[in-house]
Amino acid sequence: MRFSYSYRKLLPNLLLSILWISTAIIYSIYHSTISIYGVLIFIIGIVFLLLFIYDILNKYIEIMDDAVIIYHVPKKRIPLQEILTVQNDESHLLIITEKKIYKIYKYLVKPSQLNHLEIVLSEKATTRLKSFRKFTL
Repeated sequence: MRFSYSYRKLLPNLLLSILWISTAIIYSIYHSTISIYGVLIFIIGIVFLLLFIYDILNKYIEIMDDAVIIYHVPKKRIPLQEILTVQNDESHLLIITEKKIYKIYKYLVKPSQLNHLEIVLSEKATTRLKSFRKFTL
């Protein structure tokens, strides 16, 4: 099951890439020589453009039968066996595991899919806890 990110997550990388690439072009026109600063500014713009393209291609939080995958740089794979609880806060969802706490910011998920994401994550966490209790008793 896939949940899409909203476009609010995608736009900053696009805007920053346009800003840095246009700054590099203006810098190179103004100085009329190729310098290391112009090249570095251009490379920063290309990195932001590549991040934007990556986010367009992988703009999902995916919940599978055995794991939750958060597509970001780097991609995070959270096995369902490790999830202890899912807490719902005002601005984000907390996925608490034995080793780490993962945050999913609510404004990044499309509003039409947010309630469904909260329900599915809560169900997966409680199902995992019920099956864990069966084996420990």
